[in-house]
Amino acid sequence: MVQKIISKCPACGKTNKTGKNFCVYCGAKLTKQNGAVITSGIHTQLTITDTDRTNLKQLIENEKKREIIRYFKNLFKNYSYDINLRKKTYDLIGELLNQNPEYFMNKLYIPLNQKTNRLLSPQQKIEMEEYILKKFCLYKGERLITSSFGMITIGVHQINGRFYATNRRIIAQGFITKRMTGATGGDSIILGLVIILVDFYNFIYGLSSPWKKILKREFNEIKPCFGFEFPYIGIHQIQKKKKNIKFVLKYEYEHKGELKIKTPKLGIIPLKEKDENKNDFKKRREIVLSEINEILNSNIGKM
Repeated sequence: MVQKIISKCPACGKTNKTGKNFCVYCGAKLTKQNGAVITSGIHTQLTITDTDRTNLKQLIENEKKREIIRYFKNLFKNYSYDINLRKKTYDLIGELLNQNPEYFMNKLYIPLNQKTNRLLSPQQKIEMEEYILKKFCLYKGERLITSSFGMITIGVHQINGRFYATNRRIIAQGFITKRMTGATGGDSIILGLVIILVDFYNFIYGLSSPWKKILKREFNEIKPCFGFEFPYIGIHQIQKKKKNIKFVLKYEYEHKGELKIKTPKLGIIPLKEKDENKNDFKKRREIVLSEINEILNSNIGKM
């Protein structure tokens, strides 16, 4: 049966072409049924009650990951048409992040990311990330300057997703991979959660602890991070190239009475968005890299 073209999106009223899963204008979810594109979830709208909030906070206190993810899955399935419900959902995620940042990032971040990638449009995913970052994670005087879909490399590790550059740090949203050299000498990607949890999380949290102390001294507060953060501390060897920008962070911290020095090398690579025009992407990439280069150079010697 030939698909019909939906005449209007019930969320924003604009016309969408055949075969679209999400409204290209507002991001409302669309599904296929009986050969036609129709809207879903409009008559099964969910709400968030005070009891829900109390129960979820109890669940994260008791570290009940499956129950928490199941609750958000139901919300993500049904909240496309109500901006107020969307914001309440983001507030709820931010509150749980504030309640137990380490558990949230260790146990909830990856499965929550997986659900949002499947159930939200790209526009809604960006909306959620920016809302949570701005309301719960930015320090006084800190502001988002630029963002892009792309990849951040830290040694042999990669974060694939979206990154946000502020005047104080890079915040990466996405999934972690590890590049391993195969028998042929080429690179292969390992996506195993065992490697993520055992290797990369130890790496990230090993670095973030002294960073948090430095940021606390500067801002007199500690903020949770929704994603993986890389503050601009001891920046040097900045190299801006046509397709990426690379730099080294050098910082000192004390561990068990011993002075430690870390010099992680980072690379930032904007990637082409799905359906993005090639020439538009090249222009956007140059703008993003130039903005980040300006931030990095302005922070040399200041932290």
